[in-house]
Amino acid sequence: MDEALAAIKNYAKTEYAMRMAYMTEMSADGWNAAVAAISALHARDVGIDYHRAAQVEQRFIDDYVAQAEQATERIIFQVKSYKVDGKPLYRAYVNGGERGHPADKFYDRNWFFTGVDGQLKLVGYATVCWDCRTLGSVEDSVCGACTGLGWEWMPSSPAVEFSGPPTEVRKLQPPLAPQFVEEYERE
Repeated sequence: MDEALAAIKNYAKTEYAMRMAYMTEMSADGWNAAVAAISALHARDVGIDYHRAAQVEQRFIDDYVAQAEQATERIIFQVKSYKVDGKPLYRAYVNGGERGHPADKFYDRNWFFTGVDGQLKLVGYATVCWDCRTLGSVEDSVCGACTGLGWEWMPSSPAVEFSGPPTEVRKLQPPLAPQFVEEYERE
């Protein structure tokens, strides 16, 4: 777990640098370098959900600068390890990475990592379902948006299949939202 946690922390730093480049790097070369750095940590079939034109229009620059001032490296709340086909699969619960935003206090994304070509790589990621807030149900019915999973796979990510209880859990920092604290303390 220690090696996986180090790789996940490195991913968080690289992902933050990529998000900052998205908002502050006005040259195509700088942006492309940031995309290449994060893409090197992804499995082949996982893309990124940040896309921008080769030339940034002036009208967007002020918005990007304001977003960059609020951006933070994502907090890793906990990491759970599962066995899938005999290999470890790591699930990292992270926040929204934006200072002052409500998503900064609770689970916003799940990152999934496993060994690919001898290196731990991101194999999928999901975001919290905003319809049910990870509960899987709305008014006693299965949530239609996430079909009861509580999470929605990002457009550039394949769904990651896993089941059963985790084989190991590493808790790093509790989330502040009560519904997430309960899940955090459960395992």
